[in-house]
This record gives sequence, C-alpha cells and structure tokens, in this order.
Amino acid sequence: MLAINDAIENLPDPSPDAVAACLLVEINYETLRSATTQEAPSGIERALRILLPQLTGNIAADVADLLDNPDAPITERMAWIG
Repeated sequence: MLAINDAIENLPDPSPDAVAACLLVEINYETLRSATTQEAPSGIERALRILLPQLTGNIAADVADLLDNPDAPITERMAWIG
C-alpha cells in the first residue's frame, strides 16, 4: 500500500484522480482495524466528496462506492481487491 501511495505522490503532474487515489490508500490504511469506513477520518471523506465530480473511471467508481456504502467491509471493495 505504501509503495502504491509513493508512486502516486511522485507523479509529475498529479490530477484529481491521483489525489483521490492517495486518499483512498490512506482511508484503506486507516480503516483496516475496523473493517469499515464508518470510522474513517472525516477530513478524508470531505475531501473525497469535494473531488468526486472531477474524478473519472475506476477512481470515481471506487470513491462513489466508499461514500455511498460506508458500512461495507473495506476488504470487499474493488479499491481494496484491485
């Protein structure tokens, strides 16, 4: 997870999708202990809600799923499974 996050952060011109990807990595890392995003840091959730209209493709779908279904187990989400 950290290697993926580092690769995203080192992109030469980060897009909203790249920022959202970093936030998804962070929220996955933070919520592993509880297995759901209900205890996710509220700042990450707010940032993802703001970014969502600008997101595309799989990142948009993963963020929408996370925001629409906060009680779904994190390990069953496509963002986690890959």
